[in-house]
Amino acid sequence: MSNSPYTFNGFDHDGVESVNIDNMEITSSDGVLYIKSQTERTINIVFPNGITVSQHINAGNNIISNLATGVYIIEGKKIVL
Repeated sequence: MSNSPYTFNGFDHDGVESVNIDNMEITSSDGVLYIKSQTERTINIVFPNGITVSQHINAGNNIISNLATGVYIIEGKKIVL
């Protein structure tokens, strides 16, 4: 079970811009991260305030929503919301 306060569910999303990281495709739009992963895993997300949250994601499509605008670091890559 996740300690994250953010909504996290399966999704259908056709994003224009995306980042590929270690068998994951991450797309952001309007305060939402869309993460498509080939495997179930736990990822680290560094929030703009410097806090790091470990987030479990499922194989397939996932959503993390209710995020503030800013620069996030996911698995060492910058993602801009």
